[in-house]
Amino acid sequence: MKRMFFCVFIFLIMASCASKDNLIMQSEMDKAMFSGKVITEEGLPLEGVKIKLNSSLEARTDINGNFFYSFLAYGKYKISFERADYAKEEFEFEYNRKSKKPLVMKLKMFSLNFLISEGKELMESKKYQDVELIIKKIDSINPDDESVMNFKAVYYFVMSRYEEARTIYEDLI
Repeated sequence: MKRMFFCVFIFLIMASCASKDNLIMQSEMDKAMFSGKVITEEGLPLEGVKIKLNSSLEARTDINGNFFYSFLAYGKYKISFERADYAKEEFEFEYNRKSKKPLVMKLKMFSLNFLISEGKELMESKKYQDVELIIKKIDSINPDDESVMNFKAVYYFVMSRYEEARTIYEDLI
């Protein structure tokens, strides 16, 4: 009888250990690694980009433009990318059991100079709605930059918004 009791006791201990290991394995499976790469408009790695995940977890890209978060739990996330003289980017995503692929992101960030250059081409092509979008982006980067102010003044002049163009030119002088 003691031997049978002892065997049942050992079996229960082994069963509880197995379920505990299973629980640990399941919780590890509920998390994933999240990595990515940030590049410039020319496709070059962009170092020093500040990445915020849900406004609390922060990382920076390395010399190769790579970033890495270990053990991302299931849930909804908001991720932002910031670097001086580049347009800020923000995205939302959800990681859940249905997410079968590894969490990997590749992002192209656009510099102030590139956006101004694109804006000039759009203005020459008379795609004025797209120019307005460029102006919003460059204003979010550095509205006091001389090249930004100059570009906006030219745009306002082309659009016959003379008073706005004049005000900007007066600020430049």
